[in-house]
Amino acid sequence: MKSAILLAAAIAAASSAAQADPAQIPDFEPGDSWTFSLTDQWKHQVISSFTVAVKQIEGETVRFEGTDGAGAPYFQTLTAEGNIIASNGREYMPHMHHLSFPLSVGKQWKGEYGWKRDDGAAGTIKAEYAVTALETVEVPAGKFDAYRIEALGWWSRENRSGKITETYWYAPATKRIVRLDYEDFRPSGGAYNRVRLNLEGMALAR
Repeated sequence: MKSAILLAAAIAAASSAAQADPAQIPDFEPGDSWTFSLTDQWKHQVISSFTVAVKQIEGETVRFEGTDGAGAPYFQTLTAEGNIIASNGREYMPHMHHLSFPLSVGKQWKGEYGWKRDDGAAGTIKAEYAVTALETVEVPAGKFDAYRIEALGWWSRENRSGKITETYWYAPATKRIVRLDYEDFRPSGGAYNRVRLNLEGMALAR
């Protein structure tokens, strides 16, 4: 009986997610601001944080300005969908592909982009993405209804490559990804970086 109840609940949840209206492109406005933290999951330590606010909207490009945890200037440029084009010394060509609107459970897409840092390091990322659920996620900024998106891909740099996995949650009410779990692997297959991005707070113009 218990198994039947759990199965029925799972079917009901899936049906509810399927019937939800798809999430549309966020309506960024000047003054919208968010604070994020990045945690090293191996060491369980916050390794960086930053606050950014919408400074300017130019067609399909949104420019953000703010400061990092030490008070130094922090800059981001995103597409209208919220995909990162540049973030504080790192560029993505043409941009990251974390979001593809409208979002609904079951949607899938592919993306490939290059990246380079101010120090000259560069590489490419190729991944496949899938929206796997609409669920409640709790982060330091609060609880939000969010689309869970899972990505599997490969990084490539200087004739080396390895696997990448990402699971992240986009909450329409916040206009941003509120949590992102990232892990990459060495060419040999061993896990290397494992980090989590969390939304710590926000203030929206409306």
